Amino acid sequence: MTKKILNIISPVLLFFAFSSLAYGQMTGRDEVYGFLRLPASSEVVMVGGASVSYPTQDPLMVFSNPGLYGQEMAGRLGFSFLNYIPNAYSGAAVYGGLVGERGAWAAGARFVQYGKMQGYDIHGNATGSFSATDIALQGTYSYDLSDCFRGGVTLKGIYSHIDSYSSLGVGVDVGVSYINEDLGMLLGAAATNVGAQLKGYNGTRESLPWDIQVGLSQRLAHAPFRAHFLIHDLNPRLWRDKREDLSSGERFTRHFALGVEFVPNDKFFLGVGYNPSVGQDMKLQGGNKLGGFSIGAGLKTSLMDVQVGVASFHPSSLSFSLGVVIPLGDARDEL
Repeated sequence: MTKKILNIISPVLLFFAFSSLAYGQMTGRDEVYGFLRLPASSEVVMVGGASVSYPTQDPLMVFSNPGLYGQEMAGRLGFSFLNYIPNAYSGAAVYGGLVGERGAWAAGARFVQYGKMQGYDIHGNATGSFSATDIALQGTYSYDLSDCFRGGVTLKGIYSHIDSYSSLGVGVDVGVSYINEDLGMLLGAAATNVGAQLKGYNGTRESLPWDIQVGLSQRLAHAPFRAHFLIHDLNPRLWRDKREDLSSGERFTRHFALGVEFVPNDKFFLGVGYNPSVGQDMKLQGGNKLGGFSIGAGLKTSLMDVQVGVASFHPSSLSFSLGVVIPLGDARDEL
């Protein structure tokens, strides 16, 4: 067991060291590949747009925390679609299988297509339309360290192009989860998008949107409800945010996301969430009072699971997410 854990952790520590060095060299520059922060699962959209502790058999949760992916998700194909903002949309897909008695693998991809945009030169003359696309391919390995603990690692390659400019990057997600079925509790933690931009758009490298998140999902003992609580943006640079347009209390609450689900049975759920960070940003940009709120529902059948989520990621419109999970092979029972 110890050797297995070391085999997982050792390359991750080396990658963290490399990424920290790269990040230190790029301090003060803007981040790239912001699309990696978008939720890939409709269930995540529902509970505030971010979660590392959502208890589900939806394999799309691997994009949020590789420590949530396990053998109970093997043989399940998951894909989702999100109409991000007008003329821009994103999608994700993932499938995986078993590795031995305790391991699992998953391969996934996600993209954002920003549609056609009009270009102009420095004098304001139209130069024709251009497009922009972001793509990330990833592979995940997870391992059940015990009956309660699970760990996972995701390696990803990132490609982005804007008009005639392109960029390449690499990143890693590392996550763990702890489940206590007797208490109806799941704890999760993940460090996501730690890596480096290998090729910048114009020769200047920028930092990835790396983050550290910790979350809790708790089922109530005597009522059909489940609560979700997340602390995000624990990247020290983000935690020291000193925006003068926000009070100290607002800056503090930006690091939290909340969600509540109504779960009458194991076939249906309905939930709402609130993300103060999104709400504050929408307010500053002239958005409506519903900014930061989200809602969603899910239905599980013998043929497929379907989830929908609605949230606001931009003042101009609501974003609708649809997720579908189809069992294509045999998966082992959930631990």
